[in-house]
Amino acid sequence: MQLLQESFFILKCTGLWKPASCYGWRSWLYNLYTLIIICNSWMFVISQSLDLVLTSNSIEDFTNILFLLLSVLVVCGKINNMLSGRKLMDKLIYSFNKYPFKPESDDEVNIQNRFNRINRINTILYWGVNKISVTVFSFRKIVELQPTHILPYGGWFPYDHTKPIIYWFTAVSQLMAPVMAANMTGGYDSFFCGLMMQLCAQVEILKHRFNNKLDNLEKKNLINLNPSVHKNIEKKIFSDIIEHHIAILRMAYDVNSFFSKIVFLQYSLSSIVLVASVYILAGLKPGSLQFTSGLIYLLCMFYQIALLCTSGHEISLAFEELGDSIYNSNWLNLTSSKSQKNMIIMMSRMLRPFVIKSGHFVTLNMDSLKYLVKLSYSIYNLL
Repeated sequence: MQLLQESFFILKCTGLWKPASCYGWRSWLYNLYTLIIICNSWMFVISQSLDLVLTSNSIEDFTNILFLLLSVLVVCGKINNMLSGRKLMDKLIYSFNKYPFKPESDDEVNIQNRFNRINRINTILYWGVNKISVTVFSFRKIVELQPTHILPYGGWFPYDHTKPIIYWFTAVSQLMAPVMAANMTGGYDSFFCGLMMQLCAQVEILKHRFNNKLDNLEKKNLINLNPSVHKNIEKKIFSDIIEHHIAILRMAYDVNSFFSKIVFLQYSLSSIVLVASVYILAGLKPGSLQFTSGLIYLLCMFYQIALLCTSGHEISLAFEELGDSIYNSNWLNLTSSKSQKNMIIMMSRMLRPFVIKSGHFVTLNMDSLKYLVKLSYSIYNLL
């Protein structure tokens, strides 16, 4: 079963996920494409950073440069994270097609497909919002262009960019940087959220699998099996369920560890980006192209961090509901004291909340989203 196809398609198009069928000269060409994307992104960050330090003379100039600079800077971190962790991600995705993650019945396949549909909708919607935002924003910059004099996003360069050929080369590279950044953000973030959805699917499959095994055990009770045979069946049930639960936890910890630093960076800088965006909007005329593009960008940034926090919140709820589901199962069919003790131990382990942390400081949930909005509002009031 192929998972996260939409996210992989976006990542492949942005140079972050080389297809397995890409070899020989195609591989070299794809690597060159990836290198161009990386260099263009970093050139944008460096030129904007120098412009921020050397030429900004007012808070308006400072915020105008800062809010887009930070967004592309986070994307540069995502590029490095995805390219350096390709082998780990391959391993994680491959694990979903093996025991104990692979669905074993039609009901489990239906559960998997349900979460796949949710993830597909989220990915397409999120990527669409990013594309609309960057399209409107880029259109505004193109309208404001004054060839050979004013670049789309300003910036400081160690060469004279007023010559036509050099100007257009620099202008096109600047216009492409946010466009590619939006696409890479769509692929990277949807990939993270997709993995969260897959973990939620595994928790649902685990609940279904446990309840189904207990129901089958009840039917076997009516047959009056030999006590030793019955005991072995119960032992096998708990062995499989505990193995599946531990595998899900390990997978969740691996995913959290891989994305933790970048998600923390994005969460930390989002408050600054939101404040800068609101500050810029406050000085623009409502209904103007500048105001419209800025507002769409602000909503896109909020949607971005909200999606990450919501994904972390959903996986925490899934693990929380797992304990309740196990308790409400037909566990009275367990006859051996050993199985009952295993039941108690398993439920005790599930009482501990599972949370997705970013940078070991921020917990991804709805409370973190509320705190970020309050923090952004407080910083804006100080300005």
